[in-house]
Amino acid sequence: MSLSDRRRYPRFPFHSRATLLLDDREFNGTLMDISLSGALFALDQSLDLSSGTVCRLAIYHRRLNPAECICGTVVYCAGHLVGIGFMEIGGVAEDELRLMIEMNLASPRLLDRDLPALLR
Repeated sequence: MSLSDRRRYPRFPFHSRATLLLDDREFNGTLMDISLSGALFALDQSLDLSSGTVCRLAIYHRRLNPAECICGTVVYCAGHLVGIGFMEIGGVAEDELRLMIEMNLASPRLLDRDLPALLR
């Protein structure tokens, strides 16, 4: 089974500036894609992070204050790319993340699609 088949939620391209927050350090970069369970983040600089490192991802909307700040853990790190698995989110935080994805996609129906539906 491929990685994309094992994902709980589909990933969507999402090019926006963001900041990875680790304790008292901040690393700027670009959000590459996002789902309701995680994100792929491209750092402006190379960084070596261990899998399981707790972090927060501040996502900016129109380069203003963060539209959302999501807690997660590093699940992948290679050079400039960091995969972040979001900690369980629900309620208002999940609704806000869905809205942010919908605004980026411009089609709310896309959030409910799964991989088999995309291949039809």
